[in-house]
Amino acid sequence: MVRDPSFPDIYMDGMKDNNPYIFSPNACYAIFFYQTRETLFGDADIFKKFVENCIRRFRRSRFYTQYKAYLYDLGLDHCQVLSNIDTTMTKKIEMHHNGLTIFDITIMIVYHFLNTKGKVCTFDVVKELKKIHRNNMVPIVMLSISVHQMVHNNTEFRLPCQMCFGFWPQLVCEYYRGITYGIAKKLYYWIQFSIEHSNNLDLNTELLGLRDQIQKWSDYNECCGGNKYIDSGNFNTSSIITRIY
Repeated sequence: MVRDPSFPDIYMDGMKDNNPYIFSPNACYAIFFYQTRETLFGDADIFKKFVENCIRRFRRSRFYTQYKAYLYDLGLDHCQVLSNIDTTMTKKIEMHHNGLTIFDITIMIVYHFLNTKGKVCTFDVVKELKKIHRNNMVPIVMLSISVHQMVHNNTEFRLPCQMCFGFWPQLVCEYYRGITYGIAKKLYYWIQFSIEHSNNLDLNTELLGLRDQIQKWSDYNECCGGNKYIDSGNFNTSSIITRIY
């Protein structure tokens, strides 16, 4: 235990479960570096603020700006719904996380850490957000500002996975321990919608297999909680990716 003389009655300790924290005899709680199930799930507002803070730090990073420029360089510089609108007509074509929002993806990462390591911090989550974007594992659709607003304001408006840039099946399979019932439900209806708008029977068969696997993972995660050991089923996403792209 260490006391910082510049802060009266503030003590620091790092011996409790390898989780550094500060505390004071004048406070009824301590502040931990890592968040756990106990600190995050005790209050829904605390959990929401933690997720939003991770997203805010990611979006304010230099990497986020560079990633959008990278997408423009790849040719994703026009609206995929109104294809006549591109960066020459408007200052900004926005990046839309399709199927799963950035909030959903962040929640999945947080739960994955809690179910595999038992703890998580903001730095861990932001690092993973950068990694999955850098590796193009996120389902992205480029939209004009007006279309992007319409998508967020109308929950019935969906875009099939065939329109996405990004190897999103890899995202689902790598962070399967973070798939909750809520996320599985969104993926279920998104995959179902994508199948209804596809004439590719082979692709539809692969998507159905992935959908069933997602349901199994979510059932296990909800029932078994923090158990670290689960067989991922060695689900192969390469065939799905090949058929989509």
